[in-house]
Amino acid sequence: MASETRYRRLFESAKDGILILEAETGKIMNVNPFLLEMIGYSEEEIVGKAIWEIETFKDILASLEIFLELQKKEYVRYENLPLQTVDWREVAVEFVSNVYQEVYRKVIQCNIRDITKRKIAEESLEKRLSEVEAIYGVSKILRTAQSLDEMLTLLLNEVLKVLDIEIGAICLYNPEKEQLEVSASQGWSPGIMDDVFLKSEDGIAWQVFTSKKPLISKEYARDSRVKYSKKMTEGWGGVCLPLCNEVNSAGVLFVSMQLPREITSEEIKLLTSLTDLAGTAINRIDLLKKISVTWNR
Repeated sequence: MASETRYRRLFESAKDGILILEAETGKIMNVNPFLLEMIGYSEEEIVGKAIWEIETFKDILASLEIFLELQKKEYVRYENLPLQTVDWREVAVEFVSNVYQEVYRKVIQCNIRDITKRKIAEESLEKRLSEVEAIYGVSKILRTAQSLDEMLTLLLNEVLKVLDIEIGAICLYNPEKEQLEVSASQGWSPGIMDDVFLKSEDGIAWQVFTSKKPLISKEYARDSRVKYSKKMTEGWGGVCLPLCNEVNSAGVLFVSMQLPREITSEEIKLLTSLTDLAGTAINRIDLLKKISVTWNR
C-alpha cells in the first residue's frame, strides 16, 4: 500500500508526461497531470481510448504496425517527434516506451519529455555554424579569386547555395556610364527585371545603391516602393542589399524568391555580413586598378 502511494505521488508530480496503456489493446489506462497540461486534453477525453485514436499522438504509436513492434520488442524510443496539442501548437518530444508485467497483465508505460527548448538551442547552434561556414566560404572566395568576374560569380553562387534559392544577381556601378550593370546573375530575366531593378532613379537597385540601405519586399507586385510593380509577376519577393564599405558603394546584391518562401531576419543578418565583406573586397580591387593605371602612365 505504501509503495502504491509512493508510486502515485511520483506519477502525479513527475515533470515528464506519462501514459499507461493496456499492452494488448493500446487503450489508455492512465495519464499524469503534466501530460494533460502539455497537450491540453482532459483525462475524460482520452482515458479508455486507443492511443492512435487521439489526434495528438498521430505521429507516436499512430499505426497498428508500430504498436505490434512495441509489443514484440517491449521497448521503443523516438527522438524529436512532433506532438500536436489540442490548440494546434507543435511540441517537440522525446518518447520512450517500455512494456512491463503487472500482476495479471502486461502494460505499456510511455514517458514523453518536452525537448522544445533543447531543439531550439540545437537549431540555433546549427544556424550559427552554417553562418560561420558561409562567411568562411565567401572570405576564401574573396581571397583566392583570380579576377573580379570570377569573384562575383563564385560569390553569387555561394549566397544562393546558402539560402537554397535559385534567382539572384550582383550589379556593379559603372562610373563612365553612370549606371548599374549586371556583373553576375543566375535565373535573371532580362527586360522586365532590368526595368524594375536597374532603371536609374526609379529602380530598386538604384534606390539601394544610392541610399546604402537594404530593401526587403515580401511581394514586389504589391509593394508601393517598387515603381514598376505592375510589371512583376505576383507571388515573388526578395531582398536587395548594398555592396559597400564605410565610404563607397560599389553596387548591389539582389536575391529573389517565390512565396510562401520569405527572407528571414537571420538570413538578412547573414547577407549583410557577406555583402560587407564583398563590398570591401570590390572597392579594394577598384583601388588597386586605379593605382595600376597611375603607375602605368
